[in-house]
Amino acid sequence: KIQASIRRIQVAAHIAERHGEPLTVCFSGGKDSQVTLHLVQRSGVPFRAVYNVTTIDHPLNVNFIRKHYPQVEFVHPELNFWQLIEKKKMLPSIWKRFCCAYLKEYYGGVVRAMGVRREESSARQSYAVINSDRHGYRFMPIIDWLEWEVWQYIEDNSIPVNPCYDFGRRVGCMVCPFAPTKQLIAVFNEFPNLKKKMLKTIHLLRETSNYVSKYKDKTDEELLEWWMSKKSIREYFQPRLF
Repeated sequence: KIQASIRRIQVAAHIAERHGEPLTVCFSGGKDSQVTLHLVQRSGVPFRAVYNVTTIDHPLNVNFIRKHYPQVEFVHPELNFWQLIEKKKMLPSIWKRFCCAYLKEYYGGVVRAMGVRREESSARQSYAVINSDRHGYRFMPIIDWLEWEVWQYIEDNSIPVNPCYDFGRRVGCMVCPFAPTKQLIAVFNEFPNLKKKMLKTIHLLRETSNYVSKYKDKTDEELLEWWMSKKSIREYFQPRLF
């Protein structure tokens, strides 16, 4: 699989060259993007590696990237996470992931190499090695790798492990609607100011929009607990029958 992935990267780089630019490596600091970047470096093709700053990045992840991957460019969005929520007049959710689309999914470049694997979710089972979108092409050189193969490659090549994994965290945004509820609780306990910001944002939405207007009897804290539950608001607050 290693050689097959390198060949895929070389094809992607050739297409990028035809567009007059290097291959763009989408880097998150997570294990899959680490392996992808390592394979790109092994392939010998011209590239640029980019990390999209979401403005709710975990400090452990940011420090890890700055220390071990100084070649990675940090790209900052025009709107931060909180400003984006104010603009959309709602919190992001597992049904409306507008934060991902704006803050994470486009790294620049016509041809992008991404550490995406089919094993990660049922939605990715249909992904091909190359996929087109409105920006150009997304190459997924390790699309058919299994998780144990990723970890084996990391061990075999002495690639540093992101410290976020040591604490059982996802490598990603601290405030993510896809993060397990227990992880969100742990993050808010570790970063109480982040929880205060979430509560302040919920309060602002309620004052300036019709967001959850049917639930005026609920406190901001109760609404935050609902948001972390991954349930619809109707399901979460429906009367419980005993």
